[in-house]
Amino acid sequence: MIFRTTAIAAAAFIALAATAAQEPFTATAAATGRIYAGQNFEIVFDIALPQLSDLNLSRPTGLPDALDLGTPVAIGASQADPSNPAAGIIAHVSMPAMSPIPLSVSPGRSTMQVDVTEQVRMLFGVSRRTMRRTVPVSWHPFEVLPLPEEGRPADFSGAVGEFSIESAATTDSPAVGDIVDWRLRLTGRGRLNGATFAAPDPDAAIFRAYQGDASDPEPGTVAAITRRIVPLSPGDFALPTAKFAFFNPSTGQYCVAEAQGPVLHVAERRATSEAGVKSVDLASPNRDPETTVSEELLQLRLAPSGKAMATHLVVPGALETMEAPPGLGWRRVRDKTSGHSGWIPDEKLSAPQPQGIGPKVF
Repeated sequence: MIFRTTAIAAAAFIALAATAAQEPFTATAAATGRIYAGQNFEIVFDIALPQLSDLNLSRPTGLPDALDLGTPVAIGASQADPSNPAAGIIAHVSMPAMSPIPLSVSPGRSTMQVDVTEQVRMLFGVSRRTMRRTVPVSWHPFEVLPLPEEGRPADFSGAVGEFSIESAATTDSPAVGDIVDWRLRLTGRGRLNGATFAAPDPDAAIFRAYQGDASDPEPGTVAAITRRIVPLSPGDFALPTAKFAFFNPSTGQYCVAEAQGPVLHVAERRATSEAGVKSVDLASPNRDPETTVSEELLQLRLAPSGKAMATHLVVPGALETMEAPPGLGWRRVRDKTSGHSGWIPDEKLSAPQPQGIGPKVF
């Protein structure tokens, strides 16, 4: 695999204190500090060149197969001998690396293929030429350590780095039956390594909660979840605390990021001339036997006579409109989850349910 150096953009840079190579087209390489399995780290190459050049680096030989290497990044250059400009330069290149398992790299020598593109003065100007060089690499030893067993939380699932959680709701003053989006955001830097970020379940006696959907990550976001919840009774209620366990390689310790859930001040829904709001659980065994759609919750505004005047879906998009006959106040829908279909009143009732073309939803 061929790697191409890019602009300076290194994460978690590990500095290398190395003596400048005197012979052109040689390199030293090292990674310093305590490194753990599953951690992002960097290997720094100091490559001796006759002049400043563009470099393409291949994977060095002799490295363990488990060591995953990323795209190298040019991080600068310095003179090999400040007192002798003709001595050439040292190009400093950082290569991201990660090993999912413990391993060690012993001191020794290996090689890597380097394509060197440099400027050459010609009779009528300056040209560029590319040469492939086999460059010997002197390795400083380093070790990738296993994650410690001591202090490992029961809910730790592999994340290595530094993380924090943000927890917020779209409103803190809903009324009973209102839809509230509860948004959780995991930020920081590091690797999840298969770990999952999940939202806790609110108290089922207080909230109707729906499974969380992964949200599009914003810059700086490792993972994001939105849960749609509906308060069932008035009062002041706190959503549960979100937690995420990880290993912090900087401290060598396990940590648990926490974010307290927002407090919702739920108001009683005001009574109206339409006799308020009635919640109907269509998945309940006590539902109306004429119900055919399994959508979990509909809110029905009822007139004093009990005639349905409108319907509001708690989970928008759960029902799909199949037919909307012109001039009629009903529309036929299908539950995307179960595939069942039925009729519900449209927001503007102008006619009774069509006869002979299917069951009603409630």
